Amino acid sequence: CFVVVVSSTMRKRYSCSDASFIVAFLCVFQPRLISCLSATCDSATENKGENTCDTVTASKSSPKSYDTDDTKAKGEPTDFHSDTCALYLGESSIPNAGVGIYTSIGYEKGDKIGEGELLVPITEWEEDMTTVYSTFYDWLIYDVQWSGTVDQRFYYDSAYEPSLFYPGFGAQINCHMGLNNVHHDEPEINSTGLHRARDPGAGAFTYWHNMPNLATRKIRAGEELFTSYGENWFDDRDMDDIPFSAHYRKADTAVEAAAKSFRHDLWKDKSEDEKADAWNLVLKKEKHPRVLSALPKSHTDIDEATRLGTARFSLGGELSFRTQEWFDANAICMDTLFTKKSTIPQAGRGGFLKRPLTEGSIVMPVPLLQLDRNVFVVPNTYQKISGKAQLLMNYALGHDDSEVFLLPYNALVNFINHGNSAGDNAKANVKLRWSESFNRAELIDLDVKELLESSFGLIMELVALRDLEEGEELFLDYGSQWEEAWEQHMDDWTPLPNSESYQSAEELIHLEKNIRTEEEQQMKPYPENIQTACMFYHTEDTDYDIRPLTADELKEENFEGPANLYRANWTKPNHDCLRYCK
Repeated sequence: CFVVVVSSTMRKRYSCSDASFIVAFLCVFQPRLISCLSATCDSATENKGENTCDTVTASKSSPKSYDTDDTKAKGEPTDFHSDTCALYLGESSIPNAGVGIYTSIGYEKGDKIGEGELLVPITEWEEDMTTVYSTFYDWLIYDVQWSGTVDQRFYYDSAYEPSLFYPGFGAQINCHMGLNNVHHDEPEINSTGLHRARDPGAGAFTYWHNMPNLATRKIRAGEELFTSYGENWFDDRDMDDIPFSAHYRKADTAVEAAAKSFRHDLWKDKSEDEKADAWNLVLKKEKHPRVLSALPKSHTDIDEATRLGTARFSLGGELSFRTQEWFDANAICMDTLFTKKSTIPQAGRGGFLKRPLTEGSIVMPVPLLQLDRNVFVVPNTYQKISGKAQLLMNYALGHDDSEVFLLPYNALVNFINHGNSAGDNAKANVKLRWSESFNRAELIDLDVKELLESSFGLIMELVALRDLEEGEELFLDYGSQWEEAWEQHMDDWTPLPNSESYQSAEELIHLEKNIRTEEEQQMKPYPENIQTACMFYHTEDTDYDIRPLTADELKEENFEGPANLYRANWTKPNHDCLRYCK
């Protein structure tokens, strides 16, 4: 039973007596993670949705917290919003990178940029890619999804490393390893007051939200925003000529040395051809393709590359900073919404307008990922819920007769709720149409196979159906079929067994300063879905007992070929701190 600390304040190794954090059990079989086993846990079994380890009972659904009526979570926006659009979507300053996000205002290091975004946990695709989805195309979502390592709380319900759909900044923002200026902080978990024992809407939307974007350095107005994808992202895609930060530093050193040499008296009377030959020799001797890509190709650019740095020079120098005139002519404002609790019961959060708009105005661009509909189905590996829809399905556009679903990945667009567009009670005040400025129209006429094999480029626009006021909630007509299905769900819904006592581990962390002792738990037991334990990290000197899995265990875990079970040999202090599974 691997246990995950959900406190972000741990700064030292706690003993049981002073541990002030609550954790959630989850059963794992994964050598790269340490296995925290109690005396009663003899094997590790993983079933998505019901993680068990002999007597351990784990949460039966993804981590959801704050199941209270307190819907004003920390960091939610106030009612004040600037009249100035701060963020734009336009052609990236990186050649052939598609569109990117720009800021029209400056930021200091640590400033929050834009609104916090939602996160949608994905039942693991990566572990099943070769066996379950081997016939699929190279999914576009693999280029924009994120590892669950962005927040360790995502490990609650997964025996493998979880993945996330992170729209907005997580999907649209580009990466330049020499100019990255944004990173993501810790998201919040909030059910907007819905509880699984009484609310049919509980679980219909992701509780992970308000993922903040922070400036990692001073950012100029007009600058494109970049975040680090990690070096592995490029390595996994065989992008061997994309420079990393270390390669830009080496290139900076080379151009600075060349600039200094050309200013020396020895080069004072040299011709331009001789300088070109000397610089070409430097390029020829450089064997690393990433460094070579970072170096200017002409000796005439050495002074400029030295002044700007090779990273900024690679984007065209000062030309990579956009003006407001450029934004007005070539980009679309994407800083139009903020989020808070929806005015629709059971809907969770909604998208609200920051500034008034007139009828026919573009509210925001809506870039789309074209995906095989089977992406939205839980893999066969997870037998108890195999064939059921991923939560991601609730954020996709499509219909029953289509093999392709479209997944919007613009900032905050997925917070916009349904409102019908017909009848006396019509609520819809926006509609979707194909973008006249950015959409790759040729993609629309492709057949399914060709479309799924194509890259990014499908972009729609959200358009105002009437004049809209500041602070007004936006509603989009999802279609009559969706509305009928939702009404049927509301009529047929019954709560899960034992859901009345459900309380999330995240909520307990905020309510209780200390973990309950075993004696206290006898008097006041935790809800059935909560377990407690101390956490220990894997270290290089951890000693393991290793044995091969039996044929039955391999079959149960759906592993092909041999595999081993790793069990840590604990020291006495570790044993003294470990809590029982039951």
